[in-house]
Amino acid sequence: KKENVDVKNIDITIHKDADTTVTYKTAAEITFEKRQLQNQFERLAKKAAVSHREKVEKFNQQMSELTEFNDIPKVSWTK
Repeated sequence: KKENVDVKNIDITIHKDADTTVTYKTAAEITFEKRQLQNQFERLAKKAAVSHREKVEKFNQQMSELTEFNDIPKVSWTK
């Protein structure tokens, strides 16, 4: 004879099992993730330190220092 199983009890046990997530990470993995977050924060801070105006001024200065011989060279022999 089949037993009647209460669906609500099964659902509760599934939720209880899902709540207990245990991560098994080594100490090296944990320090690696911490260092990655720290590096990401430092990169973002460095990017945020320079404003758009300063970036444009720096780019314009670099372009003014370049020679103007960066045009497309002539390819045709006929002209």
